[in-house]
Amino acid sequence: IFSSEKSTIEYKAEYKSRIISSLVKHLSPTLRYSTTVDNEQVILFEYEMANFGLLEHNMYECLDSIEGSLNDEYIDMVELKLGNNIITESGKTRKIDIFKGYFAVLPLGVDTKFKLKISAVGIKTRAEIYEYMTNKLKLDSKEFEDNFVVQTNDRMLATRILTSEIMTELFDYRDKLGITLDIAIKNGNIYFLIYTGDIFEPDIMQDSMNLVSIC
Repeated sequence: IFSSEKSTIEYKAEYKSRIISSLVKHLSPTLRYSTTVDNEQVILFEYEMANFGLLEHNMYECLDSIEGSLNDEYIDMVELKLGNNIITESGKTRKIDIFKGYFAVLPLGVDTKFKLKISAVGIKTRAEIYEYMTNKLKLDSKEFEDNFVVQTNDRMLATRILTSEIMTELFDYRDKLGITLDIAIKNGNIYFLIYTGDIFEPDIMQDSMNLVSIC
């Protein structure tokens, strides 16, 4: 039934309007899900401001968006794809995927000069070399240091924020849900880079997406 390109597009639209929209509402009635993004340039600006240290991109897509209140906090999330088209020696164009997932912004409501960045180890498209990252924070947990690099301009405050509970949650996201996170706090915002892949892009030739990851 959904073999043609037109039918595939119709299938995705139907799946998103019925399944994904209902799922988002189930998470919180105050969240709004949309298959369009109106403020692409603002999103890209915020992404650049977060400075997650990934490779430079020359192409992007802003797809689905989720906006509204979650646990009494306003959050703005956009499905973001970043890539780089390079020309090979043979003259062919090759696409490199840099990021597929969700980029989220949570305003803190206060302007602060405090900066904190938590970078997951093992991201192959990271431009920075972990060994040479500056302002690294030494933590009591060697296991956490082996899996995340923490950078900050205020070591005392960062240590107070990075409690053992927060560290455990980051491990749980990765180990139990298969979700890797980068987190940056700066300019009065908390930025999240959530490595989910094409989580809201159903493929009729494959099994349905992992709804546990979304929840």
